[in-house]
Formats: sequence, structure tokens, C-alpha cells
Amino acid sequence: MADIIGVTESTIWNWEHGVEPELRHILKIIDFLGYVPFDLSEGDAPVGRLKRFRLFNDLPYKKTE
Repeated sequence: MADIIGVTESTIWNWEHGVEPELRHILKIIDFLGYVPFDLSEGDAPVGRLKRFRLFNDLPYKKTE
């Protein structure tokens, strides 16, 4: 799994023990698992779609200056 995602085995261990993966790894994690491993409870509302788009494309949530 670590080789597929492009991280070390210790990084995988950290994720398994509560450390959040960096956004740049999310798409590879989703591809590896075959599903989205987090809550998308905002559904198809525009805010939910925008949030997913930003997350999947590694875009910031905060206003940049």
C-alpha cells in the first residue's frame, strides 16, 4: 500500500493511528481503497460539491491573499 500511494510504511502506520493524511495523498488513498473513506454528509448541496471538488483537487479551503 505504501508503495502504491507513494509514502513510507511508517506514514501508513501513522494514518492507522490517528494522523490525518495530507491532502495530496487523498486521491491515491481513494483509488487504492475503491471508496471515499470519510463523511460526505453535505450530500449534493452546492457547498458539499464544492468542498469535495476542493478536497479532491488539493485546493485550499481558506481565502488566500
